[in-house]
Amino acid sequence: MILGQALTPLTGNDPEAGPVTFKLVRGQLPPGVSLSSNGSFTGLPTVAGDFMATVSVCDVLGACVDRVICCAQGAPT
Repeated sequence: MILGQALTPLTGNDPEAGPVTFKLVRGQLPPGVSLSSNGSFTGLPTVAGDFMATVSVCDVLGACVDRVICCAQGAPT
């Protein structure tokens, strides 16, 4: 990832083909960035560094799985 550039949205699949939601449950995203319930990121990273967060992905029946995402945020070259 590059400082000041948008992050790629997260994706998830439900075996029953229903919608899934995303939620940050632990850790942190780069400052200036937040995670929407549809998996898209809003905002732009404002600080370089290493970031780690746990995201919970849930289906409409309440079945959830947690995944760790890691971000190394570098300055533009």
